[in-house]
Amino acid sequence: MFFKHSFFGFIFLISFTSFAQVQIHEPAVTNIRHNEATLEWTTSTETYGIVKYGTHSKFGFDKKIKEMSQEHLVKLKNLKPATSYFFQIISKDKKGQVTVSDTYTFKTESFEVLTEASLKITSLPQVSTPGSTQATLSWKTNLPASSVVIYGTKQTRKTPYVSTLLSEVHIVLLEDLEPNTRYFYQVKSKDKLNRTVTSTYSSFVTPAPSAQNKLPVLKSGPALGRLTENDVRIEWTTGRSCKTHVKWGKVPLPSFQKKKVIQNEFSKFHVLELSGLSPETRYYYTIYMEDETGQKNNTEIFTFKTHALR
Repeated sequence: MFFKHSFFGFIFLISFTSFAQVQIHEPAVTNIRHNEATLEWTTSTETYGIVKYGTHSKFGFDKKIKEMSQEHLVKLKNLKPATSYFFQIISKDKKGQVTVSDTYTFKTESFEVLTEASLKITSLPQVSTPGSTQATLSWKTNLPASSVVIYGTKQTRKTPYVSTLLSEVHIVLLEDLEPNTRYFYQVKSKDKLNRTVTSTYSSFVTPAPSAQNKLPVLKSGPALGRLTENDVRIEWTTGRSCKTHVKWGKVPLPSFQKKKVIQNEFSKFHVLELSGLSPETRYYYTIYMEDETGQKNNTEIFTFKTHALR
């Protein structure tokens, strides 16, 4: 018997085989574009196998899965635009037992030629998970635009995150997530002419809390203690004594940022002071921590904007 579910534009399918021990759980089709798509699913035990796919129910193409795993991700490339594709998953465990899934379908997107003046995403969404209940999404657009993230699990749909601030660099922090859970998301941006660009759907998994609890984390802050047109004072505390340093700059990419040591001695209280800044300018910074046991961690990207000259 087969059940099919849809959520956020994903296709969720669960295949139950009565006699085989291996079960194929929650296949989803993500990152659907005009010429490619990604298949994601899990199995009840470690398996390898084959994905059969094609433009008809007899398939015609094979994609081998050589590594034994319970989590599987297969990218299908060189697909045709605006075309329906069929696929089937064949999984084999260490005992040689084989499970064949139902046949599923998806349709690739139409190919659109964008003009130079069109709003478009120039850097695809990237996800980092600084904690078991948080995730940071970042992407870039060619023109200043708003930031919207629609996200949720298979079972629930949450209120979209919306920021009307127009920017070419988009950084969104999602909080109060469930640990060790797969979330599906899509980002959108709208410019001042109300032109909208939308990413394809994708997913990420939050870390298990047991792994995250070993790492040093912020207890409070960061909070602005002082902010003028050319200097700033930022304060925060850590959950346990740490040495800390900060990478900061006008762009949120660490390779283009400067490093500033905050605390060479282990402490729970930390202060960042920067001077000689440019007026009315947005800055980005990330806090790096190391505790007395050598465990290291870093925060998501924070930001502030200096005041204008008076």
